[in-house]
Amino acid sequence: MNVSAAVPVTGCQAPHFSAFAHILIAPPSADQLWVLRNPEYTAHLSGTNPETRRALALLVESAVAREQVAKLTEDFHRTLNPHVARDAPLARHHLAVDVSQLRSDLAALTPEGREVENLPRDHLGVLLYAVGQAWQDNKIERAREAVETLVRPWAGAAFATLALRSASLFYQGVHTLGAQVFTQR
Repeated sequence: MNVSAAVPVTGCQAPHFSAFAHILIAPPSADQLWVLRNPEYTAHLSGTNPETRRALALLVESAVAREQVAKLTEDFHRTLNPHVARDAPLARHHLAVDVSQLRSDLAALTPEGREVENLPRDHLGVLLYAVGQAWQDNKIERAREAVETLVRPWAGAAFATLALRSASLFYQGVHTLGAQVFTQR
C-alpha cells in the first residue's frame, strides 16, 4: 500500500501529520515558508469550510506582509517551545497521560532522531511526527489508534488556542488550519 498518497483518517489525511509536525517541532525555514505560502501548493487543501479558507488566506497574507523568519522564530519559541512557553501544546495538559509510559508506547512509532530529541514525548509536534512515521512505515492501524487516542481528543482545541495566541499571520494560519483538520470528522 502506498501511504504517501492521501489516506483518510476520519477527516484527516496522512500527509498532514508530517507537515504539521515539522512546523510544530522547529521554526520554519525560508524554503518551508516559500512552499507553505504558495497558493499553488495550498490549493489542494482548499475546501468549502470558511475557516479553512481563512487559514489559507492568512498564510498567503503572511507572505504579502513579508513576515521574516526571525519574527516567526520568535513566535515559535513564545508559543510552541516547551522550555519557554508556559502553555506549550503538551498532551499532559489535556489528557490523563503518563509521559514515561508514553515514551515506551511511542517507541514503536517514533524513531529516535535529531528532530525530536529536545522535546517532550507528549508535545503535539512529536506525536504528529510519530504518526507520520507510522504511516510511512506502513503501520496504518497503529497510526489510526494513536490519532484517535493521543491526538484527536485535544489537538483541535490546542490548535485553536495557539491560533489566538500567535503574534504572526503565518502561525495564526497554520494553527487555524490545524484546528480545522483535527476537529473535522
